[in-house]
Amino acid sequence: SLDGLSVFRNTGLERVKPLEEDIEFMVKEYNLQRPEVGKPGLDYADEIRRLGKEESIPEFMCHYYNFYFAHTAGGRMIGKQMSALLLDKKTLEFYKVGLQLRQFHHFDHQTTQLTFSAVGR
Repeated sequence: SLDGLSVFRNTGLERVKPLEEDIEFMVKEYNLQRPEVGKPGLDYADEIRRLGKEESIPEFMCHYYNFYFAHTAGGRMIGKQMSALLLDKKTLEFYKVGLQLRQFHHFDHQTTQLTFSAVGR
């Protein structure tokens, strides 16, 4: 059930608020006009909502783990390099993961249990 997905709420991996802060920073710092969300972004959001509504747990978990590992490992390295090259070493909020390392073990255990139970049904 979707109640089983509650473990994925308020994990510290949420990116909406940090992304909003970074967009505001770039708009003000570089005198840019904020762009509208494009079709690919809207389509992506619709697809994630569809997975939730249809209770497509295995598909959601596949997406979640790709997202989770991308933003907690490779994404942080890319963000650090981008910061050094383009932003006078300012670290964007998007790349600051709120989940502390000591919390990963417990969080990973919970998500692994949910994944196995979802795939096994």
